[in-house]
Amino acid sequence: MPPEEQIPNEKYHLNQRLVVYVLEIKDGLKGEEVVVSRANNGLLEGLFKREVPEVAQGAVEIKAIEREPGNRAKIAVASNQSGIDPLEAVSDKKASEFRL
Repeated sequence: MPPEEQIPNEKYHLNQRLVVYVLEIKDGLKGEEVVVSRANNGLLEGLFKREVPEVAQGAVEIKAIEREPGNRAKIAVASNQSGIDPLEAVSDKKASEFRL
């Protein structure tokens, strides 16, 4: 994980399990290298798709993400189905507990 893709003040340890966003797979000197990120907005979007059923099903769409990795994030959401409140769908306790 390149330094610019790490979260400031976060400590990483050998064999530690982390949720990461795969940026690219490229050819390196010793074969293929997987470049991952903890700071990319795609990580937050993927977590919401995994944890919030309305986002995973496409009933709620993530329009924009603005974030300071490790501190705070703001997500603009919209619903393309009548009767679904997008703010209520993503403000579930599970969704608000992401620490990224």
